Amino acid sequence: MVPSFGEQLTQREPFVVHLHNTATRCVERFVPRRPPAVGMYTCGPTVYAAQHIGNMRSQMFADLLRRMLMAAGFDVTHVINITDVGHLTDDASEGDDKVELAASAEGIAPSDIAARFTAQWQRDRKRLGCLDPTILCRATDHISEQIALIAALEAKGVTYRIEDGIYFDTSRWPRYAKFARLEMANQSTTGRVTGADNKRNQADFALWKFSPPGVNRLQEWPSPWGVGFPGWHIECSAMASKYLGEQFEVHTGGVDHIAVHHTNEIAQTECAFGVHPSVKYWVHHEFL
Repeated sequence: MVPSFGEQLTQREPFVVHLHNTATRCVERFVPRRPPAVGMYTCGPTVYAAQHIGNMRSQMFADLLRRMLMAAGFDVTHVINITDVGHLTDDASEGDDKVELAASAEGIAPSDIAARFTAQWQRDRKRLGCLDPTILCRATDHISEQIALIAALEAKGVTYRIEDGIYFDTSRWPRYAKFARLEMANQSTTGRVTGADNKRNQADFALWKFSPPGVNRLQEWPSPWGVGFPGWHIECSAMASKYLGEQFEVHTGGVDHIAVHHTNEIAQTECAFGVHPSVKYWVHHEFL
């Protein structure tokens, strides 16, 4: 992020903002679609435990960017999500739900675990001086939106069903590898993208996971495909499009999200709505 201040910054002479755009790997002048309005989405916490300093760096990074855009004269709508379902212990759509695991360990409801650590995260943000988000949205409050988005993808012919859920077929989306510059031929050997043998492609990811037969999960919902819960990635596409539209200006997050979470988010959104790019500027921060 490089603000060009010129010789003197005054209210009558707002500075020009330049951002490093992960999508292009270039520093670009920031030009919103409909100035002065700016839509900005930040990946928020998975609320199964207290956030560590690296998690909070993500919030401070986004807050700094938001403040800079506001100082430059833009009207920023900042959306942050709360992941309280669907984030499994494995990036490949396998393992146990992190919030459910924490709830089971304490013998309480997942909603209680989520409420506790959401409140702690909010207190930590205030201690760090972060502005409140314009919109704070929880995954469990947007199950219907996620189901509708999965149905839209199904209508586009990019989903398939296997024993444990509904998956996105990455081979049906030609731009899938472009954002993270993935070598799809090597996906079977990459460390973070592994998964069930019955997936069509190693990089395919879950949109909806079925509850195991005879098992009542702590968090599950009916759907056109069966009782279960949404995959991790679909929540961000559903909530970002609801509050910011099918296309918006800025999406922030950590570099660890580039190859998996954000690549999948782009595939979902752009395929479902037929838009490109869904996000004009992707801005990522490094690890602390």
